[in-house]
Amino acid sequence: AWLPKATVQAAVGGTALELAVELNLGPEQVARAELVLMLSVLVILLTAPIGAIGIAVAGPKYLTLDKADDISTLPTKSTGLAAHDSNAAES
Repeated sequence: AWLPKATVQAAVGGTALELAVELNLGPEQVARAELVLMLSVLVILLTAPIGAIGIAVAGPKYLTLDKADDISTLPTKSTGLAAHDSNAAES
């Protein structure tokens, strides 16, 4: 949550340039919008790998099952999802 999200950055960068050109705001505003786009791309290139590394490191730590009981409720290949769903409906 502390790192900028790539989808937001991509939308902001492209929108600024599109509006500056579409509204014919002049060369100074187009240059500023191009700067916003370049910075958006730079932020994406810098923060995406940091986020991926953070997920790879923190994911296994925080995405583990705490109790052995939790494992028994998960569907297996032998029982299949349908068996798991019917057991849940009976409970």
